[in-house]
Amino acid sequence: MSTVLLIDDEPSMAPLVSMCLEDTDASVVHAENLAAALAEADRGSPRVILLDLSLGPEDGLQILPELRAH
Repeated sequence: MSTVLLIDDEPSMAPLVSMCLEDTDASVVHAENLAAALAEADRGSPRVILLDLSLGPEDGLQILPELRAH
């Protein structure tokens, strides 16, 4: 089963993305900030990361290098 890591500060996005992917074998894991995203990435290697560019106080483009390095 493939894992999609959704990094978005809007909680309602996780069910929406899950619904869009329900015909695939992918499971969606939701993180609301960089710290949670790094913790989820440690639990398992996601095949795809969907990153919101506007994460409240964090900027998606600014945290992208840290995600890549991790």
